[in-house]
Amino acid sequence: MLFGKKQVEAGGVGYRIVAADDQEDVRTILQKGLTAAGHTVFSAVDGEDALEKIKNEKPDLVILDIRMPKLDGIHALQVIKKSPLTRNLPVIMLTGESSDEQLLAGYMFGADYYITKPFRLQTVLTGITMVMKPDKRPGKYTI
Repeated sequence: MLFGKKQVEAGGVGYRIVAADDQEDVRTILQKGLTAAGHTVFSAVDGEDALEKIKNEKPDLVILDIRMPKLDGIHALQVIKKSPLTRNLPVIMLTGESSDEQLLAGYMFGADYYITKPFRLQTVLTGITMVMKPDKRPGKYTI
């Protein structure tokens, strides 16, 4: 299956999104809010779970919290960007901390966008729009 297969729902374009966060309330906000916006969301509880969901669900986009058990967001990002199958997969990082070192590490490893917690759902939706702009990522979704 190809990454980047878009779903068309109610006349709009919805993306398949893996959203990983160890906090249940954050997963619930992302699940409900992004689903209401027309996207299909696959929630993950940590980085390992996110990588498994990416493998099985072939998402268009990944949202990763930085601090998670088992495998944190930075390490999951490294795995995603090193694989030829997923290296072009857009990744938005969520973080409760916004130190320059942390932001630099994420961008160095291939993060496409950062959102700090607490966040508004509209900020996430704007981030999705920014990283999924067709003119910004031409031809990035087929493998």
